[in-house]
Amino acid sequence: MAERKKHCLFDVHTVKFFCGILSPNQVIAAFDIVATRAKLLLGYLPEYRMNIVYDKKSNSMGWGYIYTIHPEFYYLLIGKNKTGEQLYIESPFVIKENITCSNKDAVILLCGEYKNAKILCRPTNITPTKPIKLLDTEKLVEYNTVQKVTILQKYGKVEEHGSLVFEPAIAKTVPTGHYSNILVSGTALPGWLSFEQLYTIFEYYNNSKKQVDAPIYQRRGCRYIEMAVQKRSYPIIRLSSTNKIVVEYDPELNDGMFALLMSIKIYDPNNSASRWIIFRYADKLSIE
Repeated sequence: MAERKKHCLFDVHTVKFFCGILSPNQVIAAFDIVATRAKLLLGYLPEYRMNIVYDKKSNSMGWGYIYTIHPEFYYLLIGKNKTGEQLYIESPFVIKENITCSNKDAVILLCGEYKNAKILCRPTNITPTKPIKLLDTEKLVEYNTVQKVTILQKYGKVEEHGSLVFEPAIAKTVPTGHYSNILVSGTALPGWLSFEQLYTIFEYYNNSKKQVDAPIYQRRGCRYIEMAVQKRSYPIIRLSSTNKIVVEYDPELNDGMFALLMSIKIYDPNNSASRWIIFRYADKLSIE
């Protein structure tokens, strides 16, 4: 097994969400409500893409990822304000009399003499504040009857509505000897997926402003033939000698790592339940 590099890498675009027993359709409806609520705080309706994670039997795993091009929306989703600051509710102050306030762990808010004075202070070593969430992501959609019974049996309580919980998404670990900015498909390019569709999928996760040389392909029968090269933005999408899809992002950015979170499995847009293609980090020794 390849050794893996340990890291904990975040960006300002990708969040992981937890949806419990909500169905995929309920998750989509719930997040539409979240985006609408965010519009009141942002002044615009945020743009995003969603990746609900499924198991091998196509059942929802209860979590997934959201990618947004708006860092302000990202910050709201993870419980901060639009600029990434955490807001807090101040705790009650503690009034202490006849003390010498020389404790570095106390914040002196109002006092007279330092010695033998009535001092209004708040100890900072006991977590005195509570975080404020500006964006409400609770009680978004109503559970159906089966879901209500499931929650009652599992947790012993009645819940009427489902919520979404968000946290910063962590990029997948890059195995040693693999590229972090280049993705490759596990199988050859299928007939149901075109280059135009590939660019529509993968361009969304590009944050590089660079212009690079990229091949132009023309379809002939069931094969694609490289015809020319053109200047365009990342990613570069090409075919290997074995007809596998190679997607290359700017090596100076982490776009490829978060694109993989969103696109590790791409479904047939015409029949998503039955056909898909898997992507992974490209091996430096075997990429062609």
